[in-house]
Amino acid sequence: MKKVRSRGFVPPEYKMGIAVSCAMVAVAAACIVLTLSAVKWKHTAAPSEPLSEVKWHWVTEEKLPPGKKILEKREQFRFRKKQFRNGRMMSVMPGWELYNVNKIWSDEIETTSDSFIAESDPETLEYRTETHYEDIKNIQYNYKRYHYREHGRDIYTFTQAHGGGQWEYNILAYELEKGGLYENRQTRVDESGGIWFKAGLNNESELTENKTVTVISSPYTVYYFRKATFSFDFFRWSNYSSWSFTKPAEDENIETESRTVYKVEL
Repeated sequence: MKKVRSRGFVPPEYKMGIAVSCAMVAVAAACIVLTLSAVKWKHTAAPSEPLSEVKWHWVTEEKLPPGKKILEKREQFRFRKKQFRNGRMMSVMPGWELYNVNKIWSDEIETTSDSFIAESDPETLEYRTETHYEDIKNIQYNYKRYHYREHGRDIYTFTQAHGGGQWEYNILAYELEKGGLYENRQTRVDESGGIWFKAGLNNESELTENKTVTVISSPYTVYYFRKATFSFDFFRWSNYSSWSFTKPAEDENIETESRTVYKVEL
């Protein structure tokens, strides 16, 4: 038998949907009420006070408006600073002013030659001298020869081989130029071409030492010099700062300007 639902009957699943829909409607209504309340509160709140308008300004004397009341008179300041820079290779730097030249000396250099004097600019050279001493062996070479004539000609030898001749001696502070061999003995030749033999080679009693060595103290000059290079100091002024009522501190590298300003009504 088919059941017939009456018009007043609502199924349970419909009841739940209706309840949710009603809840959503209630929330929306509440939001509308809150929004309207906020709008109403916004329009009914007390208006804020307007900012006070500035009715004066600061002007210099040449810009004082005629007839305007002066409310106050004060000093304003602005300043600029000295900027510094150093250059080693050039004495001119665009935009900068040269104010000092520095001469920088090198460390002393020691030498026994004076060639540096001719090669240097006297303005950049400074030197001093000292006399030093060193021990030098002074060698004297001793020569001799036996001279005799035979068949009308001069004969020189290292030994007394024949009678009628004589010994000759030569003491020099240097060694003679080397010559050839004479009877298997090395000879030395003097400036005139004469042949000499070093003493002591033949065990003759007249002169047994080949050379005489004497130590002497020999002076020599030592130079101590130094050279100069230059560096250059420059300065320039910075741009002026803005005007301010604060006075800058006193400083030799700060230049300050001042002016009088007046507070007048607009």
